[in-house]
Amino acid sequence: MNAFLIYILELNLYLSLFAVAYFILYKNEPYHRVNRWLILSSVTLSALLPLLSFGKSGEVVLRIIELEPILIFAKADVAHTPVGSNLPSLFTAIYIIGFGISMIAFAFEAFRLKKLIDLGRKQKEGAINECVNSELKSPASFFNTIIWSENIDSSSSQWIKDHELVHIREKHSIDLLILRFFEAVCWFNPLTYLLRHSLEATHEFRADEVVAKKHGDTKLYSKILLSQAMDISPNVLAHQFSKTKLLKRRIMMLNKQSRRKLAYTKYLALIPILAAAFILNACTDEQSEAPMTRENVQEAKTESSKIEGTDVYQTADEMPEYPGGQSAMMSYLGDNIEYPEECKKEGVEGTVYLSFVIDTDGKPSDIKAVRSPDERLSANATEVVKKMPKWKPGKEDGKNVKVQYSLPIKYQLK
Repeated sequence: MNAFLIYILELNLYLSLFAVAYFILYKNEPYHRVNRWLILSSVTLSALLPLLSFGKSGEVVLRIIELEPILIFAKADVAHTPVGSNLPSLFTAIYIIGFGISMIAFAFEAFRLKKLIDLGRKQKEGAINECVNSELKSPASFFNTIIWSENIDSSSSQWIKDHELVHIREKHSIDLLILRFFEAVCWFNPLTYLLRHSLEATHEFRADEVVAKKHGDTKLYSKILLSQAMDISPNVLAHQFSKTKLLKRRIMMLNKQSRRKLAYTKYLALIPILAAAFILNACTDEQSEAPMTRENVQEAKTESSKIEGTDVYQTADEMPEYPGGQSAMMSYLGDNIEYPEECKKEGVEGTVYLSFVIDTDGKPSDIKAVRSPDERLSANATEVVKKMPKWKPGKEDGKNVKVQYSLPIKYQLK
C-alpha cells in the first residue's frame, strides 16, 4: 500500500481514538473554551502523529528495496501477474472521488453563503459588516459578517447580535473551515462528521454563555432561543443563531452548573489518552519497517545507505534500472519462472523471498532464497533471476555501486 493511503488510514485511526474519548468524557461538560481546543487539538495531532518517526536512536531505519510481487499459477493458461499491484491504485481512486465529492459539497455551501451576502442589503458598523437578506430566516455570521433576517424582533435583536459577535471575536469561522476540510479528507469516517457537529455545538454553547452572562437573564435568553428556533436555513456554511436539533442542549447548557472537581478529574484522563496515541504511533512505526518499494525509495534516502561492513547499498543516488523498466522485468519473470510439476502434484504452494544484488556491471549476483516453502520452488526462481539481462547499474557519487533487492514470488495452485 502506498505511503499516502497509509497516512490517511493512520490519520483516521488517531482521529477516531480522540473523537471517541471526547464523546465519552467531555461532550457534555460546560467548559466550552476547553472543549473547543480539545477538538482542534485532536484534528491537529491526528494529522501530525502519522508524520512522526521513532526509529532507534533517532535514526531512519533503512530497509531492502522490495520489488513488485509476482504471482505464478499452477495452470499454464493463467497469466503471470503482479500481486495486488492494482489494489492500492483502486483504493486511491475511490478515495480521491470521495474527497472530490466532499469538496464540491463544501464549495456549494460556500457559494450559497456568498450569494446570500451578495444579494443582501449591506451596511458597515466599525469592523463588522452587516447584511440583511430575507432568504436567511435565522441570523448567521461568517468571519466579520453578520447576516440578518428582515423579520427579526427588535426586542431580541441586541441579544442575537451579541451572540453573533462572540462567534466573530473568537474566530469560530476558522474552526469551521478546518473541520470542514478534515471532513472532506476523512469523508469515509463518520466520527469526523460527529466531531464537526460537536464543535459547532461548542461554539453555540460558548456564545450563549457569554450573552446570558452579559445580559444577566438566562430565562429570557432561553425564550429568545425558542422564539427563533423554527426559522432556520439549511446548507449554509455559517454559524446560525437557531438550530432546532441543538436547541434543547443549548438551553440545558445555559442552566447547567459546573462540577469543577469532577470535571478537572476528567480532563486528567487526557494524559493516558495521549500516551495511548504515542504508543500506537510507535507500534505503527515499527510495523512500517517493511521492505521498501522502488517508488518510495527516494523518500527514505539518507547519507548512511550502505549496509554496514559491506560495499552493498540499500539505496543509491541513482537506483539500478532493468532494461525496459519494471513492467518488462515482470514480463520476463512471468514468462520464465515455472511451477515445478512435483510441487503441483504434492500441493506445495507459498511465497519465495529472493534476495539478490545488482553488481557494478549490472549483473544479478549473490542470489539466495531468504524464505521458501520448498527448496524446489526457490531453485527454479533463483535460476531465472540468475539469467536476467544486465541492468543499468546503480550510482552513488557518480560511481557504480552494488544495490540489494528483495523479490517475493508467490506460487499458487488455484
